[in-house]
Amino acid sequence: NQGGYAMAILVTGGAGYTGSHICIELIKQGYEVAVVDNFLTSTSDTIEEIRKQTGKDVKLYAMDLGHKELVERIFNDNDIEGVIHFAGIKSTGAYKKNPIQYYYTNLASTLMLCEVMAEHNVKKIVFSSSEGFYGDNGSDTHSYGSAKLMIEKMLYEIYLADPEWSIEIIRYLTEEDHVYAKKNIKVEDICQVYIDAFKEIKKAEIKTYGMQIENSNINLTEVECFKGYKVQDLTLK
Repeated sequence: NQGGYAMAILVTGGAGYTGSHICIELIKQGYEVAVVDNFLTSTSDTIEEIRKQTGKDVKLYAMDLGHKELVERIFNDNDIEGVIHFAGIKSTGAYKKNPIQYYYTNLASTLMLCEVMAEHNVKKIVFSSSEGFYGDNGSDTHSYGSAKLMIEKMLYEIYLADPEWSIEIIRYLTEEDHVYAKKNIKVEDICQVYIDAFKEIKKAEIKTYGMQIENSNINLTEVECFKGYKVQDLTLK
């Protein structure tokens, strides 16, 4: 391929709005891409659109991450370098109707993914989190935010137990899909934040960034892991 990358990046939730655009940008930059999605909130048409826009094939795994034997197949079939993790139920109504299934889907799938990653010695992950769990007093605001916070804590503890992991957590605040266009930000610019995070993350480190869109800028603030304390600001124009 054009960038000379022999290994693949696994994008979970790669048929979603942001996930699919990240796949397109990764392929354009020469990466091999594998996608896993259960199409709960997306369709397979998106994958065809990725193929159409890039002229490249995309390995698709239409499945749920909660089934270990299926997740293992992805890592057996591909030489995975790392993971950009978008998969999860985002609907605010889902956790009200069935909180057990909601938490299982969001938490267990991430645990299963990390377990298989560790078994295959793939210890590089960028996790798409949310700033939605921080209320006025730092309290969680709803179950979606709570699940994201729990996953952040799980990743942090995985790192503490095995510092060989390379983990980057990006929290972003968005009301709905396509909100970027309303704020004069291209989705490709958002995607590049995740891609740069994947490229630049160092071995044996964990970092967390808050990402907000303001005045046509993407503002990144480094914060302490699963806490709200600011470390430094990084503004991308």
